[in-house]
Amino acid sequence: MNLFRKSLFIFLFGCLLFPAIQYRFNLINCKALSGMFTLSGDTVLTSGGWFSGKYQIKKDKYFHDVFGLRSIFIRIRNQIDFSLFQQVHADDFVIGKNNDIFWGWYFNSYSGRDFIGSKALKEKLGILKAIQDSLAEHNKTLLIVIAPSKDNYFQEDLPDSVRKGDSSNYLISLNTLKMDGLNYIDFNSYFLSLKGKALAPLFYKYASHWTSYGAYLAGDSIISKIENLRNIKMQHLPWKNQIIQERPSGDELEMENDMNLVFSFKHEPFGHPEPLEHIDSTKNNLSAMVVGDSFFWALRDHFSFWDYFSNGIFWYYSWHVYPKGNKDTHDNLNIESELKKNDVFILLATEANITKLGFDFPAQVSKILRKNKNVMN
Repeated sequence: MNLFRKSLFIFLFGCLLFPAIQYRFNLINCKALSGMFTLSGDTVLTSGGWFSGKYQIKKDKYFHDVFGLRSIFIRIRNQIDFSLFQQVHADDFVIGKNNDIFWGWYFNSYSGRDFIGSKALKEKLGILKAIQDSLAEHNKTLLIVIAPSKDNYFQEDLPDSVRKGDSSNYLISLNTLKMDGLNYIDFNSYFLSLKGKALAPLFYKYASHWTSYGAYLAGDSIISKIENLRNIKMQHLPWKNQIIQERPSGDELEMENDMNLVFSFKHEPFGHPEPLEHIDSTKNNLSAMVVGDSFFWALRDHFSFWDYFSNGIFWYYSWHVYPKGNKDTHDNLNIESELKKNDVFILLATEANITKLGFDFPAQVSKILRKNKNVMN
């Protein structure tokens, strides 16, 4: 009996001690957690920090975020809560029917709860129409791209509490785009029309963005639209019938990865495009500026969007600038310079961001054009 008690004590003490040993020596290679979060930084011991108690508070937060086996413990907790209670420990994730994962904040646009009114939307799009006309006078093209909504594409898997609204920012904007003669592509309705007909899935239930096939289809459509608007011919990759069956990976599993579970969901292989050739960007003479949200990343990474242009930049949410061919980002952008040197301006936004279409671009360009209409000469 004493041997059993001693063995149990040693075992339990070892369990308590091992996280500290793991922190110090990193004996087990633990898979890092996925998602966006900020870990607390370490602190330096000072007499002032010690006696004020600030050192202890900062040190406690630091050890809370870096103790050994932390990622394993979090994954176990997440797996238990999800498997037993359908509870997800990821910011604003909602589990729909058939284990389809949605972002809760998208429900506001789908249901029309964030509707700002027809007048406000028409005023915003009226500004873009004026910009489009000014750009056209200098042989420059403005193109509005509405990225597809997963809520719209998988609406049959939405929770029963989520209902489609009669009026929404998307519906009013779409009607105004048509009536005012703005250049646009609506992938929301286009993808829905292809559901069940496309060669491969356009959305995947465990991601919030389009699949690689969806990105290829969208990218090719954008290039075709630019050709039509500018009456030119651009290169196209012969990829449409080159489909290989692969399991989803990378950004096609972004939401599942961010759930940080122990066990992965079951994934069946589905079609991914496989181009036979590569675009020679040196043969292209158009320069483009894209202002938009995270749907552009798949266009850049899967479709190789920048290969179709001699030069270009991506202004992400009007926060950060990502130049073509340069992985380094910066926050400094000279709008006047970009207006002069670019030929095509693409404003990309999802249904949820349509009230902020173009982000800071419309206001800044309008201000510049009011001061000098010949700024692009």
